[in-house]
Amino acid sequence: MQHAGRADMSARVFLTLGVLAPYWRLLTFSVIFVTDGVFTSDLFNGELPGRMMFADLIRAGQWPVWTSRMCSGYPLGGAPVDPLGLALFTLLPPAAALDLLLIVLLLIAAHGTYGLARRLGAERTGAVLAGLGFAGSGYIATQLAHLSIMSTIVWLPVGLILIDRVLTPGQKGRSFLLATLGLLFANQVLAGFPQAAYNCGLLYGSFALFRALSGRRELGPVKTWMTSLAGIAGALALGGLAGAVVLLPLQELAGVSDRAGALDYEWATYTNFWPPMIFSFFAPYIYGDASDLSFIGPPPFWEMYGYVGAATAILAVYGAAREWRRPPVAFLIVMTLTAFAFVLGSRTPVYYVAYLLIPGMARFRAPTRFMVLVIISPA
Repeated sequence: MQHAGRADMSARVFLTLGVLAPYWRLLTFSVIFVTDGVFTSDLFNGELPGRMMFADLIRAGQWPVWTSRMCSGYPLGGAPVDPLGLALFTLLPPAAALDLLLIVLLLIAAHGTYGLARRLGAERTGAVLAGLGFAGSGYIATQLAHLSIMSTIVWLPVGLILIDRVLTPGQKGRSFLLATLGLLFANQVLAGFPQAAYNCGLLYGSFALFRALSGRRELGPVKTWMTSLAGIAGALALGGLAGAVVLLPLQELAGVSDRAGALDYEWATYTNFWPPMIFSFFAPYIYGDASDLSFIGPPPFWEMYGYVGAATAILAVYGAAREWRRPPVAFLIVMTLTAFAFVLGSRTPVYYVAYLLIPGMARFRAPTRFMVLVIISPA
């Protein structure tokens, strides 16, 4: 047991070093992370100054509901209030807050994926590769410009671990696990990007239902596992309600924008995945890079860049072909194929069916945001 503990610690240390190596400058806590969108930056145009203004008002002892520093005045209701980001920007200078937030989010993504892979039966080496694959993926790298998206999706592996533990026969402390799941989902909603939280919620619900049905014999009577499912649904619902402090103001703001109400299908499927970009999963920048204007595909590049590395992708395909009979692997295969069909948007009829039948789908654009579900599985 002691040897296993040391081996696990060594694996996590190696994982930490591997994840932070490309971002070593952030460890100085004195640099501003510069995104390379060339013509624009959501980080600098909105998210970073918005978080700074919000934190400035808190430090000044004011309610952070309105700012006069934008146009003729602008409401701050609906701004991200995830506890980690809020605390860092309130307590630290902007550069240090941004650097530390990015470091913590990358580590959550990596170690959460490592823990999920281990729980699903992967060896330590495979779990380390999984953590590196997700945290170092092209999707994560390009979404670092969107702090709200990052503050939501990095918690996805942790949420799946909690659901799996709740639905494990003989598991003790289910009430604590459910409370933790509710707090985790509340944190995701409070991050201020409803679409990312919605996508995570779809996966949580699908995984919980699959896990309960596939393990119903071990879980005992129907009443037992149905109670656990109800607990998971309740935890997620309460977490979503806790995020109303962000969701309700966002809904009001959306009501006076061009995104009020349900979107027509053409607008909802804005940014479909360009099929040739599937090769970028294996080789980075095979069709160029948006940062130097060499990208030859349709924009935006950062919505479609799903690089995970040739070794990771090939091993994922090999593992799926070898272990597809195992229920967790079968679920990941179905999830990946479904998410990829969603990412293709209007290029296939699958997204149209989802647009019509799945509640909430018609309120969001950019099917490419489901890329995180495509990436996390092979990772």
